[in-house]
Amino acid sequence: MVKKKIDNRIRVMIENGVKLGHRTMFIIIGDKGRDQVPILYDILTKSTVKARPTVLWCYKNKDEAISNHGRKRAKKIAAGKIDVNDADMFDTFRVSTTIHGRYYS
Repeated sequence: MVKKKIDNRIRVMIENGVKLGHRTMFIIIGDKGRDQVPILYDILTKSTVKARPTVLWCYKNKDEAISNHGRKRAKKIAAGKIDVNDADMFDTFRVSTTIHGRYYS
């Protein structure tokens, strides 16, 4: 995976939200948006005092929800049946994070 530099304004927005105690919401649009969530979460965990902040995952279509296949894969990674190096970044994010999924219309 090729790493690209994230715009500094995103990092500043996350750090200001943590410092002021405000919630920060990002709307990610695009095919590869799912791959950007772990990167933003990593920035959040580096700037917050709380060890593991939770994530609210909002989705409009049922296809965008975290599927049962993904949950089963996350359980296998947590149990050690799948090597963490073989798993992609989103799978390891899903295992190590408390995600609350909500449907909106």
